[in-house]
Amino acid sequence: MRHLVSLTIAVFALAACSKPVAAPEASSSAVASSIAPASFKVQALTDADNDIQGCQVMLDQKEMGQVFIEDGVDTGAHGYIRIDGTKYRVDLTSSVQDEKGGVRVFADKTSDLTVTEKLKTGEAHEESDSVEQSGTITVTYKGVTQTIAVEGGTAC
Repeated sequence: MRHLVSLTIAVFALAACSKPVAAPEASSSAVASSIAPASFKVQALTDADNDIQGCQVMLDQKEMGQVFIEDGVDTGAHGYIRIDGTKYRVDLTSSVQDEKGGVRVFADKTSDLTVTEKLKTGEAHEESDSVEQSGTITVTYKGVTQTIAVEGGTAC
């Protein structure tokens, strides 16, 4: 019994004097679940990407050029955006607008993609049948969201 007490005291003394050991690392499944979803890149549309006839809303990002285009109608509108080299068609799902601007939401449910325009109406140009607009488009693609400042307008 005396040896057992001496051995227990020695173990406690050794533990008290040693450096703490780091906790074991999380399992690979726990690490994988904390990794953020992959990002995506919105790219400039090409001239060939536009098949819209009539009035159009054309939105540019300063460094990239035209990143979103849509027909400027109240119902049945559709638009185009290019993500990671692929052109996507999106359809208007909701619209709230007045003379100062508005919010329009477009979606393509097959690719888990939504584009939300938040635009302010600027100067009207009657001679060219156009109106300046600026604001943002918020693009959500496969659960990842980016907001892009845009300028452009509607031309008929």
